[in-house]
Amino acid sequence: MAKINPILGDLRGKLAGNVFSKNSAAAYVRQKVTPVNPNTAKQQSSRSKFGTNSQAWRGLTTDQRNSFNSNAPLYPHFNVFGVSAPLTGQQLFMSLNNNLKAANASTITLCQPPAAIPAATATGFVSARTGGTKLIQLIATTASYSVIVQATAPYSAGRKAAKNQFRQITIKSGVAVAADLDLSTVYQNAFGYATNQLPIGSAVDCRIIGVNLTTGQYSVITSFTAIIGA
Repeated sequence: MAKINPILGDLRGKLAGNVFSKNSAAAYVRQKVTPVNPNTAKQQSSRSKFGTNSQAWRGLTTDQRNSFNSNAPLYPHFNVFGVSAPLTGQQLFMSLNNNLKAANASTITLCQPPAAIPAATATGFVSARTGGTKLIQLIATTASYSVIVQATAPYSAGRKAAKNQFRQITIKSGVAVAADLDLSTVYQNAFGYATNQLPIGSAVDCRIIGVNLTTGQYSVITSFTAIIGA
């Protein structure tokens, strides 16, 4: 499905094998196809998450729903064209609670105004067969924040990036002081590579995301790339 910026008015319906429509985010066009449902584990997880959040939304009180509806304009959301596409209260509820679920945190049922949230930062990401796989000097946080760590399998350093290949490998909750975070064990659990098995000359991407456990906000994503050394 592709979002479009229509110049011919509000297009709806089918034309030449394409379907034109519009949702709360933007106008879009998609190819008219018969849906295929491989029912992968990832799809099942997404559907389960969506169903759980939808049911939780229906269980909120009127005041709780109103807290998301009234705060939704305060949480900016833009489509791929950079055009403002505000979320509904229900969409905000699901978005913030998806963030919290990724951090293994509790669901929020009352929306708070957005708060300043520092980006999770590190002084560097090193990866070598002899030096281990570490995220160095993780930012000091408090019990109100968690840090999600994602990484990719090793890939050819000639590629620009390993898009859509990130996998969540660990969560650091309530870090009170900055400290080295050794990722060797969790990386091997996720990808099957022990530190001394990483192909020399390949690249590994890592990114870290802070989560405000009170509001459900994500921080700016901080990314690192390491070339595997001997």
